Amino acid sequence: GALAMGGDPGDVPAARAAAEAAHRAVRSGEQRGPGNPSAAEDVAQMARRSEPLLDMKQRTTHEDPNFMETFFRASRLHYIGTWKHRYEAFLEDLPPAPKLPAPEGGPGGERVILHVDMDCFFASVAALGRPELAGLPVAVSWSSAGGGELSSCNYLARNAGCRAGMRIARAKELCPNLIVMPYEFERYSAVAIDVYRTLHELSPHVMGVSVDEAYVDVTGLAACGRKTPREIAEDVRAKIFAKTGCVASVGSGPNRLIARLATKRAKPDGSHHVSASNASSFLAFSSF
Repeated sequence: GALAMGGDPGDVPAARAAAEAAHRAVRSGEQRGPGNPSAAEDVAQMARRSEPLLDMKQRTTHEDPNFMETFFRASRLHYIGTWKHRYEAFLEDLPPAPKLPAPEGGPGGERVILHVDMDCFFASVAALGRPELAGLPVAVSWSSAGGGELSSCNYLARNAGCRAGMRIARAKELCPNLIVMPYEFERYSAVAIDVYRTLHELSPHVMGVSVDEAYVDVTGLAACGRKTPREIAEDVRAKIFAKTGCVASVGSGPNRLIARLATKRAKPDGSHHVSASNASSFLAFSSF
């Protein structure tokens, strides 16, 4: 079943296993085609019915003393704040990070920074363990029709013209089979912690940016393991997918700016490395 706010965390491993099997099928050409839109709509409706934050029948504090608390819990801004606290608690359980390793070649040498960005994170998590959504355009919003705004959209939805911030009515004009799932904050946090745990297993030098984005300093790993930055990035992507069932794109470069821009070249579902020697030409031909 789906893990919604207040759901059973034990459902998450099964969801990841199902997503991993589906992804392997896609990679090997065994995907049997898109899911049934009618069945997918049933999944979306069930997710909405099981989401406590959508049970907003009482609209005033006079009728419901907990109305304001529930209202703010449904806010993305509130979720960003609660995620920050959860991530800080996660970091408290880790040993202190050692000093950053010296770059290869000594002072003035080249560092290797990864920028890890989860692809369509909210929409990807929405599809975990829900085979009915496979091969269909999926977006996330509290609303399911009318003037509500889309948040995350998967690439099938984006290919049809859907974008974050677009009104749902317009999105469904462009993409009639669009499946709109509700926010599921606890699912996002559970998967994100697994992503960060995977990154910290690679390197203690992780800079969290958000629930779906981070920088990792892997300077020295290439020399020690005799791996190229691209091979390290692909290893990270494989480990994240094996752990979560969600796809990450990874850019790498000598600093955070170059790594972040490299991620734009990596998306979707890929990696891209820019060395220090190629950084100037890469910036010259990058669009901002």
